[in-house]
Amino acid sequence: MRKMSLVLCLLLLVSLVVSADVYVIPVKGTIEHGVSSFVARAVRTAERNRADLVVVEIDSLGGLVDAALDIRDTIIRSNVPIVTFVTGRAWSAGALIALAGEELYMVSSSSIGSAETRPKEEKIISALRREFKATAETRGKDGKLAEAMVDSDVEIPGINPKGKILNLTAKDAETYKISDGTIDTLNILLEIKGVADENIIAEEPTGAEKFARFLTEPIVSSLLLTIGFLGIILEFFTAGWGAAGTVGILSLALFFGGRYLSGLAGLEHVVIFLVGLLLLGLEIFIIPGFGIVGLLGIIGIFTSILLSFNSLAQGVWVLIAAIALTGLMLKLLWKHLKKAPLLKKIVLDASLDEKQGYTAVSEKIVNLQGKIGQTLSVMRPAGLVEIDGQRISAQTAGEFIEKGVTVRVIEVKGNRVIVEEDK
Repeated sequence: MRKMSLVLCLLLLVSLVVSADVYVIPVKGTIEHGVSSFVARAVRTAERNRADLVVVEIDSLGGLVDAALDIRDTIIRSNVPIVTFVTGRAWSAGALIALAGEELYMVSSSSIGSAETRPKEEKIISALRREFKATAETRGKDGKLAEAMVDSDVEIPGINPKGKILNLTAKDAETYKISDGTIDTLNILLEIKGVADENIIAEEPTGAEKFARFLTEPIVSSLLLTIGFLGIILEFFTAGWGAAGTVGILSLALFFGGRYLSGLAGLEHVVIFLVGLLLLGLEIFIIPGFGIVGLLGIIGIFTSILLSFNSLAQGVWVLIAAIALTGLMLKLLWKHLKKAPLLKKIVLDASLDEKQGYTAVSEKIVNLQGKIGQTLSVMRPAGLVEIDGQRISAQTAGEFIEKGVTVRVIEVKGNRVIVEEDK
């Protein structure tokens, strides 16, 4: 009996060892850092479980280049076999990912290519063109065809004229050996690879990964920063702590939280931001004037935000958009802000009118027009004159007048006395 139990245990152990799984990882929609984090996590799981095959299903119009490069590197460096399967469109960043698979299969209605860069700068085109070429050649495909997907200057006679970006149908891709076959279903692909009878594990992003993917969208990032900046600024203008500050802090927490979950930001970025915020608060509420402490605070806040982006250019554009939106909202809210306690301390809100005993023009200059006086200093064009025994600050219409010259008042405009030489 004991021997029978031992045999059964050994058989079970052997079955567990020899059994293998096929992992299917979808890459759908816009490619950004939430997607690259999900793919990296799913591939690690497949490697840990010694999967027989990983299929990366692609249907994407493109996205962020740096996120696509991360996925490309994950696929190429994996120690389990990975094939890519284009089920719709593999355009732009999606094309790079498709080329990274050990083998590439496409459904008959799919297409691949159209990887023109935005912005269209020579430096960016050249770098991405080389990435496409290197990826294709690593998998034994035509590197020039891959380059033509990026650069319209690449001419391939009979395939791609100069001035056009290459985009291939599934049939064309198979003809030019970019793809390894045109098939209609995942089951056919699994049969070709000899794993149709194995357990299929369809990987899906976790709730946290989906949320992080949403939060790291450039537009969402800009809105979160705008709400965060606006909430904190409004809180500075109100007494105590209120809803504006709470909403602002929550928005910034979502901004950094999404980037942390996506692997874009670490705790050090949050620390730099909090230190910058603290320095800015000290400058506003404790230290008189505005100097180096406030400047360091602003630098710390902006630096932490920029460092949470893989691309400095994208970080700069998101930050500029957030600052512009914050400025626009502050302009719309200015009428309410003028009544804030803090603003009343730093802005003169008093009205000086005649009913309160104030006059717009000094009484001693009201009746000076037409009178004669003498310059007490050189007029360059402003200077001092003496009229009826009074020292008056005056100016000319633009000409210079030497000291000791007789002048006539030709106009009194507000508090300005305008004179000319009396000839």
